[in-house]
Amino acid sequence: MAAEYVDRMTLSLIRDDGNAFTLVAELNVDPTLVTPYRQGTVHHVRLNATPGSVESTRGEVISLQIKTGTELPEGSRAVIRKADIRYRTRHMEHHLFQGTVANDLSGSDSVRLPTPLDDRERRNPREEDQELTNRLVAHLNANVEYYHRAIWLGMDPARRFMLLDGFLSPDGQRSLASVVENRIVATVGNSLVMPLIAGLNLDPEIKWNDDDGISLLDYYGEYEAPAAINVALPQGGVYAEAVMGKCNSCEEIDDTRFWRWEESPCPDEPTEILPVGTESRRADPGDLTAQDFDRPIINMQQAPAAPEPQGLSGAMQLLGAMGPFRDVTGLTQNQLNAIRALGPVDS
Repeated sequence: MAAEYVDRMTLSLIRDDGNAFTLVAELNVDPTLVTPYRQGTVHHVRLNATPGSVESTRGEVISLQIKTGTELPEGSRAVIRKADIRYRTRHMEHHLFQGTVANDLSGSDSVRLPTPLDDRERRNPREEDQELTNRLVAHLNANVEYYHRAIWLGMDPARRFMLLDGFLSPDGQRSLASVVENRIVATVGNSLVMPLIAGLNLDPEIKWNDDDGISLLDYYGEYEAPAAINVALPQGGVYAEAVMGKCNSCEEIDDTRFWRWEESPCPDEPTEILPVGTESRRADPGDLTAQDFDRPIINMQQAPAAPEPQGLSGAMQLLGAMGPFRDVTGLTQNQLNAIRALGPVDS
């Protein structure tokens, strides 16, 4: 029953013909139930399409449709959980749909899978090749001297001879390959510098030979030797400073810094490690008897009393005594006068 249900599945391409409606083109597929049927489990179904069954471009396909002509018994259902549909052309192989579906499939309900174009499918290889070509030509034109030099220096001597043989010398009578040595001395801009064959003169204005005592140097004016210059050469490294000449890079010996390594040379070998021994390494700890502490250097002494303020002690004693300010209001004298007035009069 499961195999028959799968055999009746169909796969169709939904194309856009550009007139605001779609056309359905059914593919010639061979459905196969790959995994053995088990109730309530996930099964793998393969739909193999026959190549060339439908003539359509990838840009026209907007979605896929999976249908089946079999109705399941009541209480049963089939759900398409995931789908992976690929296509292949003469130039590429890519996914038409890949991902989760989670849609049920029945005789009256089909499954629609959208197939939009991604970045890889929208790219135009012809335009990319044209863009790369234009960039390459622009780069070569901007660095023509560099690439000319690379081509000439890497050219085979035999091929370079054929190239030189196609040009004439300045006198117009011989090929360039017969008047120069087939080796490049340097390149100057868009030109090659090659040595002339010894004893050959290409300039018709220059007339010289050894018999007349005229040399080629006579045509270059008076020769002056260049002035001598001093060139300081760095040393590879020294263990001591020394005055080796009048060069500014040399320094005089400074006795404030040690430099006589022959007196105290650095040994080439490291310090020897003591041999392994089983003798005891205990050392005498010395006399550990407790003793009195040393007499402290700082002693606490009784501080003397602070001196009284000068000039105020006499005034304070005067104010505190029963002196001139003891009866400021005269109350005592008035009381004595009142007693005498009320007392008997002496006759």
